[in-house]
Order: sequence, then structure tokens, then C-alpha cells
Amino acid sequence: MAFPVALRGLRTAGGLGGFSLLAGTVVLTGTLIGATRGVQAAQPSMTIWSRVYSKAQSARGEQAYRNSCGYCHKDDLSGGFMDDGVGRAPALAGPQAFGSSLVEHWKGQTLGDVVYTIASTMPKQAPTSLSLDTYVDIVTYLLEKNAVPAGQDDLPADIPTLRDIAVTPPK
Repeated sequence: MAFPVALRGLRTAGGLGGFSLLAGTVVLTGTLIGATRGVQAAQPSMTIWSRVYSKAQSARGEQAYRNSCGYCHKDDLSGGFMDDGVGRAPALAGPQAFGSSLVEHWKGQTLGDVVYTIASTMPKQAPTSLSLDTYVDIVTYLLEKNAVPAGQDDLPADIPTLRDIAVTPPK
């Protein structure tokens, strides 16, 4: 199923070639994608260390990851080569996640940026093919596997909420 929702005001900082994405409505089915540079966003009020997802949500994310991501990134998140032997799917957990670490790769961005980037580029053969809820669940699984602690409540698949959670090093 294609992405069933419009992402309103989602901004990527540093992702997608350094462009910031801001449009009244951005539809991830490829119908409309607006990009602008230098858009200022409000400072997030929470961080990934604020226990923003639940263990149950991460468990759903693990299942979705195994079904949609594990083939290339491996079930243990260690990464690997693509089918054709050209290109490498990066590790998604541990000190070499994303070429450095999850926090180093995404620091200064929000969970909205993380979800947008993953949703718009993955799975490689069918970007935006999962629901927003599923992409958010997968991101919570990545948080858990990178030692970001869970809380009691699910992380909502709500763009304003995702944009209000910063990726920062632990304090």
C-alpha cells in the first residue's frame, strides 16, 4: 500500500542532498514533492532519550523490519552487499550504524527527518510502499537496537510530534 498520508511541513536538515523540504502538503506517492532551502523550524522540545516509544511498538517494528529491510540490511542490522554485489546496505545498529553511529549520523535532525528520509528511500525497490505507522514502528526498532530506552507509550505517526523530537547524544 502506498503512503496513505500527506506529510505537512516536514523538513529534512542535511538529508536528501542538503535540501530542506517544506511544502504546504508533501505527498509521498510522488505526486507532489516541494523543496526549499534554509527554512527555519522551531526547536524540538524533546529528544530521543525522552523515552518516546514503547517496547510493544519496537516489537512491531522488528517484524516489519525483518519483512521489508532485513534482506539488504540483514536481520541482525549488520548491513551487507546488495544482490548484484554492487553497493552496500549500511549497518543500522552499533558503532558503525550509518557509517558512524545512529546518533552521529542523525544528530541535529528530528525523528521527522529520520522517518521522512527512510520512507522516501526505502525499501530500495519500492520507496514509500509501507504505511506511515509501519515506518515509525521500524524507526522505533532502530532506536531500541541503538540503546535508546523505551517508555510506556507508542511514538505516534504524527508529523508535528516527530518534528518535535531531536536526535541528540545521550546526556
